[in-house]
Amino acid sequence: MYANSVLWWKWLAALAVRQSRTQTLVRRRGVRLPVGRRQTVDHAYPQPTLRGLVTLPQGATQADASLQRLERTRNIGIVAHVDAGKTTTTERALFYAGLSRCMGDVDRGDTIMDYLKQERERGITINAAATTLQWARHGDSSAEPTVINLIDTPGHVDFNFEVERSLRVMDGAVMILDAVEGVQAQTLAVWRQAARYRLPTVAFINKCDREGADIDHCLASMRELLRCTPVLVNTWAPMAPGEYAVLDVLHGGALLRFGGAHGERVERHELEAATAAPDTAHWRAETRRLRDRLIEAVAEHDDGVCAEYLEGQPIDPERLHRALRRATQAGHVVPVLCGSALRNAGVQPLLDAVVDYLPSPLERPDITGVDRDAVPRHRRALPQEPLTAYVFKVQHDVHRGPLAFIRVFCGGKTQPLSANTRVRALSRDASGALASIDDRVDAIFRVHADDLIPVEQATCGGIYAVSGLKHARTGDTVAVAAAAKSTDLWLPGLSAPSPVFGAALELDDGTSATAVAALNQALDTLVRDDPSLAHGIDERTGELVLRGMGELHLDIARARLEGDYGIRGLHMGAPRVAFCETIVGDASVTPDALAAAPVHRLNRKMGNTWWDAAVQVLVRPLSPEAGEVAGVVQTNRLQLREDVLPGGELGSTPQRKASRASHSLPPAVQAVERGARSALQHGPRMGYPLIGVEATVCKILTPEAAPAALSACGAEAVRDALARATPRLAEPIMRVYVRLSTAARSARGSTSAHSYLGTVVRDLSSSRRRGQVLSVDNDRATVEALVPLEGLIGYATAVRSLTAGHASVEMHFEKYDIMDEHEAKRVAAGIL
Repeated sequence: MYANSVLWWKWLAALAVRQSRTQTLVRRRGVRLPVGRRQTVDHAYPQPTLRGLVTLPQGATQADASLQRLERTRNIGIVAHVDAGKTTTTERALFYAGLSRCMGDVDRGDTIMDYLKQERERGITINAAATTLQWARHGDSSAEPTVINLIDTPGHVDFNFEVERSLRVMDGAVMILDAVEGVQAQTLAVWRQAARYRLPTVAFINKCDREGADIDHCLASMRELLRCTPVLVNTWAPMAPGEYAVLDVLHGGALLRFGGAHGERVERHELEAATAAPDTAHWRAETRRLRDRLIEAVAEHDDGVCAEYLEGQPIDPERLHRALRRATQAGHVVPVLCGSALRNAGVQPLLDAVVDYLPSPLERPDITGVDRDAVPRHRRALPQEPLTAYVFKVQHDVHRGPLAFIRVFCGGKTQPLSANTRVRALSRDASGALASIDDRVDAIFRVHADDLIPVEQATCGGIYAVSGLKHARTGDTVAVAAAAKSTDLWLPGLSAPSPVFGAALELDDGTSATAVAALNQALDTLVRDDPSLAHGIDERTGELVLRGMGELHLDIARARLEGDYGIRGLHMGAPRVAFCETIVGDASVTPDALAAAPVHRLNRKMGNTWWDAAVQVLVRPLSPEAGEVAGVVQTNRLQLREDVLPGGELGSTPQRKASRASHSLPPAVQAVERGARSALQHGPRMGYPLIGVEATVCKILTPEAAPAALSACGAEAVRDALARATPRLAEPIMRVYVRLSTAARSARGSTSAHSYLGTVVRDLSSSRRRGQVLSVDNDRATVEALVPLEGLIGYATAVRSLTAGHASVEMHFEKYDIMDEHEAKRVAAGIL
């Protein structure tokens, strides 16, 4: 017995050594192999085997290899309302793809994708995490697996910008819905974000095993609220307790059962078989009904399928599959799959749907940007094109410094992005002018959550983390410095939303210059990582204020300052609403306003120097862009007229002027621009941040004046113009959804349920909340309203008290709007 034990331990030691050597070799090559044991079973959705990306036929060229690899690439984002099951679904996908030995659990706090301490403690996704897996569909061992670059995004409203910048670089989206709740507030928000980038979408109705799950209700809410055409590719099939299955609609009817310890064995049972299900006739009828609906939806957008359907001919599943793929990528339909990620059911068909219906980089429209002359240009997403990569996120790493997360849209064949490559970071300066700065890549990594795997170079269509780009910011474009500057293409940037909450920060050792400097440096790094945060000194109180998108956002930021950046003795005050200032008009605005703008003259002695400068400046409100939510625009704009100097010395076209960096302007213009831009930071009434203002420098009458005099004159001219333009306070407006609980909905016909809704409506419309009720849905027991954020502080607790604990509230930022003057005076009185 002792000898057997010794042999057993020797065998385990040898196995460990072999695995260690294999993993070391794999990491050096930049490839991930599946870990853990695989079960060899015959099932409908077998586990993929990671192999080389491309198996080329004899005589194939490298260009063929690049295109084949791109054709088998999918870049997707997982989006949903908070607690719909995004991370749970992603964890199952990683397990079935062989990237994890065990399935992470949100409740246990051991998920791979939610790796931050705050995420595991709170059970929510805060940081968008990327990974790469490979998936082979339908068990075809002769086919190469598809590479899926996946980003698991947050679902909480405070982290909307994290979702926005992730979707910016995706080719498709997987939207997850709660089978009980259907489309929720944040579902609608992320749908709009995906629609903004025209991303084809596949939907997954999760939690179908829960009591109260209603797939028809989910489909109806998608049609009504998302205004899309959902089509069921499979549907949930209730089975005996402990057994889970979905009904395959597309291929004519079969039950897919999920067996094994973790649902890894997918067994296909044809309905024609006598033992397929206890109620075979029911499933056959359900299949025919749902397949007819699927065919009707697809036939509206495919002439071939339509002709066969009208003639009564049977539709071949492969033909229907191809037509559904085309309709999905055109945005006409949304394929819908059902399952329960927590019960390990339905995730493998979802991965198949990602491969089958979402586009590869080759199937997406050309990328669009501007060249150095600000002329719009298009570029194909091909390896042969000049390298064009997009920085969609920057994250600080303790050991490697700033990591720039990039998507390589095109290029890389002739001038690949690799370690030690000199690059140009193409950005826009504060005025919106195009700028570029050279930098050097230290290393390139394939990302697996918080694990960084070194690779030799970045290839077209991939998502990577790059170290060494010290000047890159979110929204920058990366090009190889060795390429001709004429090939540079500036892709559209990302605008972070204006923060709506603020909180004062204090240090125990606040008088120490070292402690204050460390805090400011940490804040600068934090804001670079998350541009939806902002910090600065409140000029009215002298406090250091951190601003963000909500109370949770600020709390997470404080925790990161303490845990990640080592700031000790940090205290955060109570969150308060981040008001802004804007203007509503200027008496001098006429058709000839630019010529009629008043001239501001600075004529005073400063020390031993006499300052004399004159500048003509006009300010007016910015109008919302087409398609934006009505309200105050959340940015400012500074413009320079072509004849800003006497004699029109700029003498350039608007396109060339827009592309010119600030440092290339004449010294007099640079000085006035600096002063004007500084004056646009704060409003003239109470010193709040200024938004929604367009300032135009019409003429510099004294270009020979000293730069300091011109800068001061420009600042005073803007402040003077703002004071004459009727300054007003602007406040954040939130879109609010109040929903009764499931228990209350089951009795929604009762007097108490209607009473709760009436109480909520009266409270939101009260003078305290100042809300505008948009709709009351008695069927879903939901109230939708627009409410100023100031009236919502503490509202989550208040609404539970009003409804005896039967209601929950969801809210997200909608817009900034001008505040009622009576309320503005009350706010001013409270501050002063």
